[in-house]
Amino acid sequence: MGILRWRGKFNRTKGAATLDQANGRGSVDIFVDLGSIDHGHAKRNAFMAGPGLFDVAKFPQAHYQGTLSAFGEGVPTRVDGTETMHGVTKSLPLTVNSFKCIADRTLKRERCGADVFVTFSRDDFWLGSGKSLGFNLDVTLRIQDETSKSNWRNRIRILIPAHRGPVGSVVGSRPGGFFCVAA
Repeated sequence: MGILRWRGKFNRTKGAATLDQANGRGSVDIFVDLGSIDHGHAKRNAFMAGPGLFDVAKFPQAHYQGTLSAFGEGVPTRVDGTETMHGVTKSLPLTVNSFKCIADRTLKRERCGADVFVTFSRDDFWLGSGKSLGFNLDVTLRIQDETSKSNWRNRIRILIPAHRGPVGSVVGSRPGGFFCVAA
C-alpha cells in the first residue's frame, strides 16, 4: 500500500471564471461534486467517497474561490484563493505556469489556454488517510484548460499528475473540475 500511483477524475463540476486582461483582474469560483470521483474501479471510488476520505455524506463538495493576480504583460501568473473541503477552508495560492489567448480563425473568437500548478498536503483538509502508515500526503495538481473566452462559465477542466499515497490522485478531464484533491 502507498507504493502505486493512482489516477482518476471528478465527473461533475460547476463554476465560472472571469478575465479582464486590459485591467489586470479576474476570478475563479469552482464547485466540485466529490461524490463524482471516478478511478475506473468501483471499490476505490466507494472508499474515496466514503467516510475514510471525502465523506461525501457530510461534505458533498469542494469549493475553490480566487482572484487572478500578479499580472505580467496582460496575463495572470498566480491565483490567490481559498479551498474549502471536508469542512476546512485554507488559503491555497495557485501558480499560473502559462496563459495565452489567441484568435481562433475557425470559430471566429478568442481562445485562451492555461497551465496552473499547486502542491499541498491532504492533511491540511483532514484527509489524512494513510498518515499513520507513513504515506506521503503531498498532492501536486497540474490544472489545464483551453476554452473560448465566451464559454468560460461551467467549463474549466483539470489534469493532475499522480502522486504516491494510499488511495491515489485525481486526474480530471472534460467535463472535470477546476480544482480537486488527490488522496
